[in-house]
Amino acid sequence: MDRAEYNSCMSKFIKGSGIDKEERKLRFCVGAKICSKKASNEQEAIELCNLPKPVKEPKPTKRRGGKANCEADMSKVATCLVGKISPSTTADDIIKILVKCHCGKNPTRVYSGDVANAQVADEKLNKEKEQTLALIAQLQGQYGTG
Repeated sequence: MDRAEYNSCMSKFIKGSGIDKEERKLRFCVGAKICSKKASNEQEAIELCNLPKPVKEPKPTKRRGGKANCEADMSKVATCLVGKISPSTTADDIIKILVKCHCGKNPTRVYSGDVANAQVADEKLNKEKEQTLALIAQLQGQYGTG
């Protein structure tokens, strides 16, 4: 059936007013089933339209603004850090290294905010620095790179 023939077949199912949304949806579905020859009569089309619809898998959310997805696996980040951090590495250096390993962004653009924001982040990193170094030491022991 070509498009013009299908459209003319569907027109009698779409025309009309004074019906509610559910009835309009059912009429459209019935028309589509009959006009596409999936059903041979209206009763068969109604049965097909009343079948439960399969549940669709939810789509993963997309990030807006074209920013890269920075949800990297922490073991990959730690592997990237191995050999780049020593006990004498400063918090500022760790920030730059983490950004390169985790997000692949330019480390000079990490802190475009004021000094207070940088100090808060620096305090957080100082708390996490020892945990990171312990993880690196553990990885170096596992892979024999120490």
